[in-house]
Amino acid sequence: MMTDNFETFYFQAGMSILSEVIYPTAAVERLPIETQPYLELYCLLELPGLIIALVFNLILILLCAFFGFMTRALPDNFNESRFIFFSVMTTTFLWIMFLPTYFTTFYAYYKTILLAVCLLVNGTLTLVLLFLPKVYAVYFVTDPVGSSSSSSTRSGNSSISVSQSSTFGYSVNKI
Repeated sequence: MMTDNFETFYFQAGMSILSEVIYPTAAVERLPIETQPYLELYCLLELPGLIIALVFNLILILLCAFFGFMTRALPDNFNESRFIFFSVMTTTFLWIMFLPTYFTTFYAYYKTILLAVCLLVNGTLTLVLLFLPKVYAVYFVTDPVGSSSSSSTRSGNSSISVSQSSTFGYSVNKI
């Protein structure tokens, strides 16, 4: 399983290096409005090079969305697939909204701001959608007294009981 992760990394790194060799980036000076004394220096990346770099990520996002959608209704331990699916869908919708805005923006510094905001919102939404249900389950969900599958550990003066729950997969009860 670990070699699969490295193979995926090497494939993506190879595709990025190949796109850089075929379509190299260059520093370009541009005068956006010729009547104003304002010069922009920005990195010019050809569209085919950008597409080569992003198509692998798009394939991974679509595969993750497909498998998250297919496993969303499975019982017991697969309750997290629903949140993974929501996270992938928000990522997809965010990038669908971002790409046209990015390519139609005139000034280079607006493009930089758009990219930074998109990445921050994407990371924040992913953290919220994947980890907020777990935090909620740890602090607010209590299991009924007669839970059949539970295990407890003893650490110091407190005891923590971990049991399977149908709400979020697992819940932790402090005893």
